[in-house]
Amino acid sequence: MKWWEMWPSRLEFEIEAFAEKEWEPRDVTSAAQVELGVRELAICYNDSGMQLPLTVHFPPDYPFFKAYVYTDPDSTCLERHHNPINHEVCLIAGQNGWQPDMSMADLLSQNMPKVLKISEDPGGDFAAKHEEPQGEPLSAYLNYTVGTSFLVADISPPEGVNEGYFTASRTSNHQGVHLVLTEIKDKSKRSVSISDDLNNLFDGNESFEGYWKRIRISSPGEAKELNNDVKLCELVNKALYRKKAGSISGKGFLFGVVFEQESEHGKYDLAWRVVYAEPIYQKSRNRRKFQKPVGSRLLALKFENYSREHRQARIPELASLTSKTVTIVGCGMLGSQVAIKLAQSGIKELKLIDGDTIDASTTVRYALGLEFCSIPKVEALKSYIERNYPFTSLKAINYMIGTPVDSNNADKREDAMSALENTDMVIDAAAEPSSLSYFLSCKNRQNIKPMLVVTTRPGTWGGEVWNISDPDGPCWECLQCYQREQTLPIPNGNDESPQIQPAGCASLTVEGYGFDSDIISLHAVRAAAGILTDDEYPTPQWQALNINLRSPDGVNAVEQIQTFKFSQHPKCRSH
Repeated sequence: MKWWEMWPSRLEFEIEAFAEKEWEPRDVTSAAQVELGVRELAICYNDSGMQLPLTVHFPPDYPFFKAYVYTDPDSTCLERHHNPINHEVCLIAGQNGWQPDMSMADLLSQNMPKVLKISEDPGGDFAAKHEEPQGEPLSAYLNYTVGTSFLVADISPPEGVNEGYFTASRTSNHQGVHLVLTEIKDKSKRSVSISDDLNNLFDGNESFEGYWKRIRISSPGEAKELNNDVKLCELVNKALYRKKAGSISGKGFLFGVVFEQESEHGKYDLAWRVVYAEPIYQKSRNRRKFQKPVGSRLLALKFENYSREHRQARIPELASLTSKTVTIVGCGMLGSQVAIKLAQSGIKELKLIDGDTIDASTTVRYALGLEFCSIPKVEALKSYIERNYPFTSLKAINYMIGTPVDSNNADKREDAMSALENTDMVIDAAAEPSSLSYFLSCKNRQNIKPMLVVTTRPGTWGGEVWNISDPDGPCWECLQCYQREQTLPIPNGNDESPQIQPAGCASLTVEGYGFDSDIISLHAVRAAAGILTDDEYPTPQWQALNINLRSPDGVNAVEQIQTFKFSQHPKCRSH
């Protein structure tokens, strides 16, 4: 049922509201729009003698959601709150401020005068008082090919250099055109800006060459032409485009413009609009051979500002993690999530120690899926993190601490011991017998490194995080003593749950649920962030954190957290 059929008087209500303001409403809805549940009204907005032709587009879910207002593309340009590509006027931020009992005439009456006044003097006092502190980047309005991206980190053309060549590398060799800018050159192909970090990060990935040109956008017409891929390529270098268009081979070619846009309110940065000319081949009858390219297709790539400043703006309290290294022992259900979340948070380096592989059946609760089946856990995490969080460097050590050492794995053990020493923190997520935790605790006291221990109880009914970071505080054995005397309670667990041996697996395991264990892992990450950032993100004020997700008899319960503070235990043999 269409919205005007569900509320038979609503459309007339909207038309009458516009008519009362003498805005001359006309129903201009097409038959195709009626089928889609859409209605459109053309009005002549009149404010203080200023007449402005507008189209009001009522979506299928009106009036639960506001209608959209568009200016005449041939006659109107507003300096602010106006999409220069599709000409939509931004009257409110998203759906904020809209109520279903309002009319669009009311919304226009309230907000259109403000939009017009702000557009007359975008930098004036009125704009500062009434405008949301939000930038209007042109790149956000441009169309792009889904499944593509062009990342620009901390690299830009210097002043005075207005065109030339550039190089971009694939961020991964997986499907889609996802590129990162690595080097900018002038017309003579002399390097003028290069990122050694990015070149090192994506070394070995496929690279592409392109030509760029700096432009100045001074009108909506010029902005709109950035959506025309052919015109953009010709604007960059018409002769080169015509030469390349019919003879593109190999990897194709990139054409890009560089322009200034408002990235934040009142702040301007350079943005890129890049089009990829991808060669089109025609297969020959011999399936092993390809004929020469028969042409090319143009793909507009989505611009992404991936600078450190823009990344850190979203997580300001974690800025110092970019200089920290964490060693994780155990990369299973708990440790895999810890590793991914630390990489997501911008950690400089992760050293991963585990000797197990990913089994197909474990993916029901593991952080990664079937794509990584039969791959060592540390190698799988390394591959995933390098593709998705490239500013975190990874060292994968496929070794199980405590196993026999011979000439085949002696170097791996050496790497593991080095990783425990040369780090800012060790996180024990192995969920192995207490001997490993005891070993790591003793090793860490020698190395004077902060340490966290994260474990889960059978059935993931609960879990715990131990903070062993204070050299003068309790060690792992101290907390064991407190637990034995029941001063530190053990979280709830299904102790009657039978151990499981999946078919083909040589080890026993227990039942547990990834969505429960993730909660426990995330508390370990929060603790690590607080310790490593020196209280920029709040430092944990506890030595033990207990998490109960079920009651003692297994009833689903609201997450219950208890924290405990302890000093060194008088009976601990390590003190």
